[in-house]
Amino acid sequence: MDTISALVTFALWDFGRFPDFRKRAAEEVAKFFPSRDDMTALALEELPFLNAFLNESMRIHDLTVALNERTPPAKGAELLGHYIPPDVVSQKVILIIGDGHLQPLEHFDGSPLIFTT
Repeated sequence: MDTISALVTFALWDFGRFPDFRKRAAEEVAKFFPSRDDMTALALEELPFLNAFLNESMRIHDLTVALNERTPPAKGAELLGHYIPPDVVSQKVILIIGDGHLQPLEHFDGSPLIFTT
């Protein structure tokens, strides 16, 4: 499970759901970077609203992944009618996605929260 791509997907989805946030982030980027040539990853870290929004999106759509390696018994195993040979190593992915019930993104005002960095 690629958590970065999932988090980016959720952030883009949140921008789609909240056009005012998207507009505010775009205005902040345009203000700080008159030219695309000025944009760098380090410079983007200095944008307060964009970073607060991304941190908030990550808080609400928290992705916690646990990988558990499994191997079948020495004689193999059958799973849902499919034979699994004994030399196969599989990964069981447990994905927990936060749903933002404690403080939904609708209440986000753009200020960083105490626990965001």
